[in-house]
This record gives sequence, structure tokens and C-alpha cells, in this order.
Amino acid sequence: MWSFLRDLWEFLRKHVKVLAALGAGLVVLAVALNFAASRIAQRSTFCGNCHYMAPYVEQWRTSTHAQVDCVQCHPYGTLAVAASTIRYLSGAYNPRPRAEVDDRSCLAGGCHEQRLLKAQETFRGGIRFDHQVHLQSTPRGIQLRCTSCHNQIVQKGHVAVTEQVCYTCHFKGAGPGQAVTGCETCHGKPKKLVEHAGFSFNHQSYLKIGVACNQCHVQVITGDAEVAKERCAACHVGREGRIKDVQFLHENHIAKHKVDCQECHAPIRHGKIRLVEPLEVRCESCHIRQHSLRKLMYIGTGGKLIPDLPSRMFAAQVSCTGCHIHVTEKGAVLSHEARTTAQREACVTCHSPGYDKMYDDWRAVMAKLLQAYAGFLAEAEKQAAGKPAPKRYASALRDAREAYLFVKDGRGEHNVEYAVKLVQAGAAGVDAVLRTLDPKAKPIPRDDLIGQRDAYCFPLCHQRLPFKADVTLDGKKLPHQLHADSGVGCGTCHSVSKHKALAVDRRACQACHPPAS
Repeated sequence: MWSFLRDLWEFLRKHVKVLAALGAGLVVLAVALNFAASRIAQRSTFCGNCHYMAPYVEQWRTSTHAQVDCVQCHPYGTLAVAASTIRYLSGAYNPRPRAEVDDRSCLAGGCHEQRLLKAQETFRGGIRFDHQVHLQSTPRGIQLRCTSCHNQIVQKGHVAVTEQVCYTCHFKGAGPGQAVTGCETCHGKPKKLVEHAGFSFNHQSYLKIGVACNQCHVQVITGDAEVAKERCAACHVGREGRIKDVQFLHENHIAKHKVDCQECHAPIRHGKIRLVEPLEVRCESCHIRQHSLRKLMYIGTGGKLIPDLPSRMFAAQVSCTGCHIHVTEKGAVLSHEARTTAQREACVTCHSPGYDKMYDDWRAVMAKLLQAYAGFLAEAEKQAAGKPAPKRYASALRDAREAYLFVKDGRGEHNVEYAVKLVQAGAAGVDAVLRTLDPKAKPIPRDDLIGQRDAYCFPLCHQRLPFKADVTLDGKKLPHQLHADSGVGCGTCHSVSKHKALAVDRRACQACHPPAS
């Protein structure tokens, strides 16, 4: 043994220069080969040589990033080539590659460097999206990365956005029909007319009076995005103990590493899963199409002359039987007196004693309104008879008559504000026609309910509601009762178009009360 070692030492000592040169040459050759291999490996076409990379390469070829080399997003240097080669030859490679893309790669010059400077942009279907909010803050306490949303789970879409990521963040933990950030964050205020259950209506009318989205969109998701313990076992062994440590999980899986949300969270589906049925008690089951106009009046749609204006009770999802409590399962026919008594009781049941008188007010005022409007229309039609109206006013009289029939047959007490405003709009159209036919003609006399925009506030509602003798405006006491007794109309100070809103300020007060000099 010792003689062998001695002979080996002598050999090495005699040939040290040759061996050193040979070793150096091998090192240089290895470095050169590795460098050449890294140059070749950095070509995007090379990535497909590994069988498990084929799906990703195919996605890349058909994506918007097809002209971008892989290494611009996935840096792959010479050391990485050497390490991956050894793993591949030894069979220690992972057939489920997990790519890490740094935000700096996405925001590099020539790529998406202006993305954070842009204002809101639109996503699929007009959804509003702001990159700054998502990347420069911590939504729900989570530090997001570009690849948190632009991930790899979309088939045939390399680093495409999947709505599933949005749904997980926006809906997990939210109440029924709600989103954590609110509906308008993404959807804004809907402006288009929509059709539902045979009715068309405008969202703006409902939002204006404070109807929450979830009063109609009662279910907008299915699924809960919960994380099952079994999900942890797909990647880890014995790590389920920290499944409740949400901050730790998000920091390590999202902020530090790129893990798709859906690898842990169960899916959520978002959409119009279930909408409330308009007046879910179906009157038509007994009264075949006898209540269509009354239903339209209650919903506040169908009138040509003004925008939709839902009854405040409809907005609160009060169905037909909320007021018509005389309806029985057996369909027993009650006398008119019994029905009236039952409907008065319904007012008191939901509100308080005294509100039953408002029911009488509505019926009386609607009867008065229809009688006055019928006389107004008769006189207008008499004055316009035989006179050709200008083209743009040709339908004004017909529309005004239709408004009368709608309020009459739809029973205006189902939606008193809508009924009065329909009649007022019809009268305004008639006035325009008559002025065109005879500019010198005097206006047709009319009831205040038709001629004054704010004449309905007191007789229909506020005479039965508590009336404050004094109110505060801009921090100063104002004699409310004195103004009302002096004949100042409600619309002088209060908005007629927006309930409970003021239309007056200190400068407007000075029009009647000039400041002391």
C-alpha cells in the first residue's frame, strides 16, 4: 500500500506541469461548454426540449408575450444552467416547474414601465381596475405582485389574468350579495336600461333613492374560497399547523414567492346567481293580468314622460301582500270596507299609529289629481282640435292622455310621487303644444298639484309626519314653521328631484332676506 502511494506521488511530481495544464484545459472546456450551453438554453425555442415544459411553451407562443424572450422574465444564467443540467441528469428535477417572475422584470424599460402611472383602465366587460391600488398598497393586508393576478392557471393564456383571483379577494368573507370593496369599486354606477322578469328599469333611479345592490342582487357568488388542509399536503409535509396564520401564509406564498391563489383557495364563481323577483307574491296566479299596470306603477316604470322612479316601499322590497294583508290563501272575497280596514292596519303594522291616515290622504289626493287632470286634458284637447300641431309636438297630447290612463288604471296611490310627476310632465307637454298653436292664449287653469312641482309634498306625506318648528341651516336656527305658514313652498328650500336633499344655502336666503347694511 505504501509503495503504491509512493509511486503515485512520484508520478504526480514528475508530471505536475502536464497534469496542471490538462486540468486547466478541462476547466476551461467545461466553462466554455457551460457558457455555450447557457447561450443556447437562453433561446426561447430551447425551453420546449424538456417534455414537461411543452404546455408552457405552447401557451407562450399563442400569448401577447410571444415576441418576448423567456429569459427577459425568467433570468437563466450560466450557474442556473449548470445546476439544472445536474438535476436533469441525476433525475432530481421537478416535473412541475414553478417560475418566479420578479416585478422588476415586468416594470423594466421597454415593457410595462408606465403601468403604474396610468389612471384607471377597463378590464373585461368594462370592469374598472387600478394597478396603483393593487401594487402600491396592501389590499386586505396582502402585498400583491404582478404575478398575483397575471398567473399561469389560464389555459391558452400565458401570464393572463383570471377573474378567479379577483373573486377570491373581493368576495371571501363578504355578506350575501355584497363585495368586500363594494360593488361600485369595479362596476361603477350602471347606466344602461336592463330587463328582468319582463320589466325594464334604470339602475340610476334606484341608486338615487338609496337602494343597496344586494336588495335586488340577493346572491352574486357561489363558493366560499376556503382553504382545506388537504391543499397544504400537495406541496408540504406536516405544515397544516399554520393554516390559520393568514398573514404568514400570504407573506410567504404571495409576497415572497409566486403561488397561485387557486392552489390553496377553493374557487368562487361570480355573476347574477339569483336576482330578487319583482313582487315575489304573484298576483297573476289569481288575477290573470289584471294588475300589470298597478305593478308597473309600484315598480315605477312604464311611464314615457319621466325616468323610472320606484316607490320607496318597493325599494324596501315590500311585496303586494305587505299592504294588501286582506289576501287569504283561500282567496276569500272581502267587502270594500273590510279591504280598506285591512290596508289601514298594514300601515300601522310597519310604521306607527297615524300612518293609516296617510293611506286615506293618498286615495283622496289621487282622486282629486285625476279629476283635475281629466278636466285639464279635456280643455286642452278642445283648444287643439282641428289645429295641426308641429311635428315635434305631434304626440304630446296622446302621451299626456296615456299618462292619465296609466295613473288611473295603475292606481297612483301605489307610487304617489311617480304618479304626480307623470301628470306634471304630461301637463308641461300640453302647455308646449298650446303655446305653439297660439302664443297669445292664456294657460289653462289647473290645480296646484299639476302646476306646482312641490305641491304634493305636504298633502301626500308631510302633513302626517312630525313637523319641526325650527331647523338648523349652516349652524343657525331657522324658523321652519314660520316659513311654511308664510306660504313658502317646500321646493323653495328642498330639492324636489332628490328626497331629503336641500336646494338652498345662505346666499339663496339673502334673496328674500337681504343682509342688514
